[in-house]
Amino acid sequence: MAAKKISAESILSDPDAQKRPGLIMGLLETRAFWECGAYFATLPFHRFMPMGDAHPVMVLPGFASNDGATVLLRNFLKKLGYQTYSWNAGFNMGHKPGLFKHLHNRIDTIQGKYGRKVSLVGWSLGGIMSRKLAFQRPEMIRSVITLGSPFYGANNSTNISALLEFTAKLRKREVLKDPEPVTPWLNEPAIPVPFSSLYSRTDGVVTWKTCLEADYPLRENIHVPSSHMAFGFNPLSLYVIADRLAQPEGEFTPFTPGPLLDLLLR
Repeated sequence: MAAKKISAESILSDPDAQKRPGLIMGLLETRAFWECGAYFATLPFHRFMPMGDAHPVMVLPGFASNDGATVLLRNFLKKLGYQTYSWNAGFNMGHKPGLFKHLHNRIDTIQGKYGRKVSLVGWSLGGIMSRKLAFQRPEMIRSVITLGSPFYGANNSTNISALLEFTAKLRKREVLKDPEPVTPWLNEPAIPVPFSSLYSRTDGVVTWKTCLEADYPLRENIHVPSSHMAFGFNPLSLYVIADRLAQPEGEFTPFTPGPLLDLLLR
């Protein structure tokens, strides 16, 4: 029997997919401290990761975090040979006037410096924004990798919903005037660049089903057993990111972990 195809509509209409992660899952987020330790413990093995071709990569942080949260990830990518860039937009408190203009200008500057397309790695909300940038500027974007990004989640489907709602109230005028809110693009047949969505079935912040991308060319969903807070430094997550970024420009082959890694990524 063929597997049921994933669609934006099926995820949005699935009551289980729209529930917040439970208390136990939320408490499991504390394992991020152990995952951070694993990052430093595996530093000697980073040189065995798939190496890069020196193309530029910009990393976008998650909600309520800034470039400080992506330092380990950017340092890792720099060691692999990439030209790494932060988003340089302060704390990510959601879409605000001028933010996407800043990001477009940043992409233009980076692309102009190297004469090469820019890959985007976005963590959580940063991934949703990276996805939008790829739709807006496909000629500038080489690939997109998202980390625990709930593309198809309702406003109350995450464990930070209350904080999001509070932030929206504080910025009420700003939100009302904002012509481009961050929302799913349900009518787009396919993202125009290679796109990899990393998700975790034990994510304690967002419901993992909302991170699944629809079945279209150039898209893939990759399970990584990580906490939401550790996607940017969990060693397994880093391997997948390195593998996806190492694909030749203009080519896309779905991720194949191999027998041993397949056991770890289940």
